[in-house]
Amino acid sequence: MSASDVVSAAGTTIPASIFVSGISWGFTTSLYSVCTHNLARNLRSTKARKKTFLLIAWISLLWTLSSLSTMIYAYYNIYAYSWELEYPGGPVVYLADIWNQPLPVLAYATNICTMWLADAILLWRVVVFCHGFDRLTRRLVLSLVFSLYISVVGAGCMMLGVYTSGIGLFSTLGKQAAIPCLALSMTLDLFVTLFISIRLLLFRKLLERTLGAYIQCKKAYYLLIIE
Repeated sequence: MSASDVVSAAGTTIPASIFVSGISWGFTTSLYSVCTHNLARNLRSTKARKKTFLLIAWISLLWTLSSLSTMIYAYYNIYAYSWELEYPGGPVVYLADIWNQPLPVLAYATNICTMWLADAILLWRVVVFCHGFDRLTRRLVLSLVFSLYISVVGAGCMMLGVYTSGIGLFSTLGKQAAIPCLALSMTLDLFVTLFISIRLLLFRKLLERTLGAYIQCKKAYYLLIIE
């Protein structure tokens, strides 16, 4: 490949790869900055200091793993579409051929670990929101949520095992390896979101019935705190 071809290819593919990866990384970093700032404000409270430090360390690990996988994906995409244009089958085939090498596997592993850690935060929120439920309801909700989480972890381990076994990307197992893990994680996310939304709605309805029309200003403040 001539130097002019490399420059031409890099001029079109590198900005696209940087743009997509930059949006993903920027969105994650913005969320991380906002959460860290809000948690840091709670460090003044001695009662919540240990929990706050734990949460800051947890989301910092999430951001680090997410940033690492994003950088690896961006690097290989830029390299493939800039320097491997003459690879037999094109850059897509090149990416498929190197997908189970150590560095790409590291990107998949960090991505899976990020998903596990993010889902673990959802589990913690469900445990918090289950306070006040009767024992049977609480056990049913927690059993379902923890079963889904264990399934996500198991499917992630299976997915990582497929990626490190040397199976080709375009094989049937290679193409379907990520489907169970992503589907179970999405199911867990949707269930937890629905559960928390219903719980907040019940809190709001209860507060409205309790206060009635008494002191509308204070009721608005209470509803804002709950939501």
